[in-house]
Amino acid sequence: MGSIPKKISGSRSAPILGLSPFQTRLQVVQLLIEEEEPGWNERNGFLLPEKTDSAATRFGLAFEDAVVKLANKVLGGKVTRREKYFENGYLSAHIDGVINGKLFEGKTTSSFSFRNSWGEKIIPRYYQCQVAHNLMLSGLTEAVVVCLEFPKDTSEWEKLGWSVGKSAKTGKWIIENFNGEMADSSPLWSNPFIWAETLFEMGYFHQYEIAADKAAQEAMLESYAKTWELVKARKLPEPEDMEDLRRLFPEPKGTLIIPAAIEAKVREYRDIKSELSDTGTQGKRAEQIKTELVNWIRTQKTTIDTESTEKLILRNEQGDKCGQVSKTKTGKLSFV
Repeated sequence: MGSIPKKISGSRSAPILGLSPFQTRLQVVQLLIEEEEPGWNERNGFLLPEKTDSAATRFGLAFEDAVVKLANKVLGGKVTRREKYFENGYLSAHIDGVINGKLFEGKTTSSFSFRNSWGEKIIPRYYQCQVAHNLMLSGLTEAVVVCLEFPKDTSEWEKLGWSVGKSAKTGKWIIENFNGEMADSSPLWSNPFIWAETLFEMGYFHQYEIAADKAAQEAMLESYAKTWELVKARKLPEPEDMEDLRRLFPEPKGTLIIPAAIEAKVREYRDIKSELSDTGTQGKRAEQIKTELVNWIRTQKTTIDTESTEKLILRNEQGDKCGQVSKTKTGKLSFV
């Protein structure tokens, strides 16, 4: 399945709709354009979003089959059509399966994330988007979502010496501890299904019923169409934050003379930052101003001098230095 272009898939639905805490619409459009025209981002001086690898992703993959097996037992059916792929024009869906005539989606999460993003009858908005999208592409009208909750964050498990990997003997996912010493020798500790079954008995397995919503799907299709128009035009949407700008503006350098209106906005940003915390309403406004400023700055022509070969210097119309944009050691953008 990896060779099939994802197009606008279920996992890309939430960021396109502005409902993802993990990815922006701009990142998705970057990837979609790159799939349509490989090398486009590099030719335009943009950095592609980095592929992420985390403990949550690793454990999620390792527990996929265990969650399906547990769902079969708990829901009284059998998950079929595993990894089924659907495609309709520029839309695609890659579903976990179908059980009892309903779309099946299996998830894993930590207790911390569950407390903050899930509920007795509610799943996170980014998963709601994915389920609605997959219902639409598969033609099904109902879905069942199951979630296996890990009582600890998986990154904490890894710090304690636990990890997941493929068994050298069977090729199946196993849970290892202490550099693999307990891997194949102890089925009790190495089998993800035994872990999943134990967590179920402890109350860490949850299930949700979701019905297709035609009005919501029509609104989604409208947003998808606007996004695909950007892809066809090879045009990116406005950046949402500094992380977006880091990819669009990877090498800030030079000297830029800014007009009085921009200098006033720089002062507004500094005044807010000096007086308030990052978490309040004004702190969010300061972040918005910074994003707007740096996005405007990146579109302007600059001149290079001895002071501005590794950073971008801002000067007002009188020639006074009033700010700078630079790249930090970690690759992020800094604006002061």
